[in-house]
Amino acid sequence: MEHRFRHLLVIQTLLSLAASSAGTFGIVYLAKDGFAPGQGFSFAEAPLFYLFGFLFAALFCGVMSWRPSIRAKTSMALGLLSLGIAYAGMAVLHGYVLITVIPFFYGISIPLFYLPFNALIVKRTKPENRGMRLGVQFLVVTVAGVIAPSLAGQIIGASGYVTLFAFGFVCLLVDAVLVLLVIDRNNELVFRINYGSFGRRNVAAMFFEGCYEGLSFSLISLITLLFVTGEKELGYIFSVFALAGGGMMLVLGFMSDRIRRRHLFMWAGAVMSSVFALMVSLAPNLGSFVAGNSLLQLTGSIAPLFIFAMMADIGEDDPASVSATREVLLNSGRAFSLSIYFIAAVAGASIQAAFIAASIYLLLMLTGKGSGKSNVPKNR
Repeated sequence: MEHRFRHLLVIQTLLSLAASSAGTFGIVYLAKDGFAPGQGFSFAEAPLFYLFGFLFAALFCGVMSWRPSIRAKTSMALGLLSLGIAYAGMAVLHGYVLITVIPFFYGISIPLFYLPFNALIVKRTKPENRGMRLGVQFLVVTVAGVIAPSLAGQIIGASGYVTLFAFGFVCLLVDAVLVLLVIDRNNELVFRINYGSFGRRNVAAMFFEGCYEGLSFSLISLITLLFVTGEKELGYIFSVFALAGGGMMLVLGFMSDRIRRRHLFMWAGAVMSSVFALMVSLAPNLGSFVAGNSLLQLTGSIAPLFIFAMMADIGEDDPASVSATREVLLNSGRAFSLSIYFIAAVAGASIQAAFIAASIYLLLMLTGKGSGKSNVPKNR
């Protein structure tokens, strides 16, 4: 594995460590202490942080696509620092500023970092190893997701949320310095949003992936609060959820590189995940919820992995357009599904009942069809 790809994995690891600790507990903090010390936002209000954040992210993707070119290392470092500002704001502020203003910094961090990062990831892969390498990237997120929540629970138990958000900020600051040190300053990218190149069905699949992720990112932690409220216990449970993902991505990624019909893996992942999301929605107790969500975590990354791989196969000659188009679709879908959730929650729907929509969005991802076989010659 070439050193430039390894550098990207180290950068992803530090970001995932911050996101799986401070980020995972961020919405828990909003629901428990966000409005004032000891007083949290309602389950309808707390996800507004993500709703506005993803809306800002989608809009900022458009802003970045208007620029003639963007230097990758500068953009990625600014994205990490912007996310650090969001965590710092959560450490020192209370009230509605946390779900209206701070989401701006969270939102713009997504395209600032992920547009160049994902473009560089695609550049470092080829059709014959793309599934495997993207599986490695997803595994890095999984490993961090196993370690960080338990660590976060211990930090909160020992010294509170301020220390946790400070930990996340330091991880991101170190990561930004690493980006400036290892990313080639000559990596200048031109981002263009190009729906037509990927086909309507793949564009729809990516949008519905975003719809599912919007609910998953925001609601799973809040649903967990219905069954468990202690931070240490929450940390352990979040780690169990992440552990379920394991090394499946590596195995399936390798298989898809050999078989080369990635849409079959995507379809299987979407159908299985839809069933498990329904189990989460209907879980009557902690045991049922942990079982359902562990299975969802086991399969929930399969469809996103292969939708990304399919788009990269189609647009491998222009990885920056792949990244820009993907991010605007994902974040638009995330904001859309959370808007629907907010309306349903205000109307009186329970959070578990509202999560039923996640099953529907997963099934709608079946619209994706890839490009048939990739252009990779068969192995001799």
